[in-house]
Amino acid sequence: MKTSTRPDLLTAALEHAHEAPAIPVAENKKPLCDAWGHWLERRQTEAEVRALPWDRAGGIALLTWPASDRVVLDFDGPHAEKVWQEQAGISLPLTAQTRTGG
Repeated sequence: MKTSTRPDLLTAALEHAHEAPAIPVAENKKPLCDAWGHWLERRQTEAEVRALPWDRAGGIALLTWPASDRVVLDFDGPHAEKVWQEQAGISLPLTAQTRTGG
């Protein structure tokens, strides 16, 4: 029997809500809430985070700039970072990284 991770997603959302708005997403990364764009301009309240459909969530999405001061660089393929650095002329500092299924 598979253990549900849904309470952990809600806990993570509540822990990160002060840094970046958090919304539940399906396994295919699509948002499970219709209206979330207003959080690009303001922080969520704890009640708003709790009211989202975490019981159906396959993951959590943290909204990036302008909703927060987080920025994501999405490099598709092993060569992409090198090409970006050559074209932008910017070397990236060592920072958090993640790999996704898509």
